[in-house]
Amino acid sequence: MNKYLPISLLVFLLAFASNLQSQIVSISDADFAIVEFELDVDSEQDIEATIRMVYEGPEEATLVWEREEVFLERNWETAICDPIICYQPHVSSMYFDIEPNQPFDMTTHLYPNGADGDSAFVRLFMHEESDPETVYQFTYTFYADQTSSVEIERLESGTPRLYPNPATDVFNIQNDEKIDRLEIFNVVGRMVHSSSHSSGNQVDASSLQPGLYFVKLFGQDNNLIRTLRLNRL
Repeated sequence: MNKYLPISLLVFLLAFASNLQSQIVSISDADFAIVEFELDVDSEQDIEATIRMVYEGPEEATLVWEREEVFLERNWETAICDPIICYQPHVSSMYFDIEPNQPFDMTTHLYPNGADGDSAFVRLFMHEESDPETVYQFTYTFYADQTSSVEIERLESGTPRLYPNPATDVFNIQNDEKIDRLEIFNVVGRMVHSSSHSSGNQVDASSLQPGLYFVKLFGQDNNLIRTLRLNRL
């Protein structure tokens, strides 16, 4: 991030609407961003994920945004850059003025702060100040290709793998002796499957729609062992 602005945290009550007809749209027609990065616990990292948007309202308006950290590793932090400025991690809601048909970037920054981990999901909610009942949602997904000493130890001891991948109705987990439970998330950070797991058992993926998913594998002490990507055909 290039600049911080100390400012009091504003809290806005967001009413979630099911109507997806919006005046705030993503130029790329994708309401999510996925960034894969190499985790380096020995350095200060700043990983960026950007969604370019455009405001299609008829006149100048004030847009309000609010950040929700759906899943974040311990000691990791996130922060938002809107078209005006980049904010400190403690600022979770702010507003800015926008002109009609003006493109702009909304960027989420991830700071691992030298801590081990493998993923983060951040949701960004936006609405016009004059229309708080119509809320638009954008999601930022960070996935770490770990290079830490913890990950090296896992690789040496036999890291879990998913196969076949891409998968159709079922998939298996290789080296799953220490896995007790799994959770599956879609690209917008919503958990779509959760189940216990016994070594050697297949995982039913028949209820998943085709696309990209993140599979979180947990041990008996509820410790996160690894997050793996799954492509569902």
